[in-house]
Amino acid sequence: MDTAARVGWSTLENGILECGMQHFQPPKVGRKTKEDEHIGVQFSRFEIWFWRKLEALDPDIVFYEEPAGGIGGNTALKCIGWKVLMMACCARKGIPMLGVHSGTLKKYATGSGKAEKEDMIHAVNAKFKDLDIKDDNTADAVHILCYGMSAKYQLEILT
Repeated sequence: MDTAARVGWSTLENGILECGMQHFQPPKVGRKTKEDEHIGVQFSRFEIWFWRKLEALDPDIVFYEEPAGGIGGNTALKCIGWKVLMMACCARKGIPMLGVHSGTLKKYATGSGKAEKEDMIHAVNAKFKDLDIKDDNTADAVHILCYGMSAKYQLEILT
């Protein structure tokens, strides 16, 4: 799981890879309440969504991207908040977690620890020809899953 302002996710169940991006921000237009503006509401939405994912999938491990240093403001708060909520949900269900630093992930996916978002998208689409990923959060989530699986099972993922 890529825990940034927008959350990229990927799952592997029965040999089927599914992935996407989820955001928990209030709507830009339409019905908006004062509660929608409170960041705690976004955390609550995330926790409910993540718990439902855990319930539906019953994973044996959760892989995630460690929040990077050097980010600030709301993005840092969200990254840390998502991680804490994931830790709490996984602890309640007895599911271990494995984190990967963003530089390590970029080097694993592209060969460069300083890869740009576009490089990560290109790398995932090159690796998985049937996917047409356009979002960097989703691309990161797929790379996180591949990295996590290779680390957990000491596999080399073929490119």
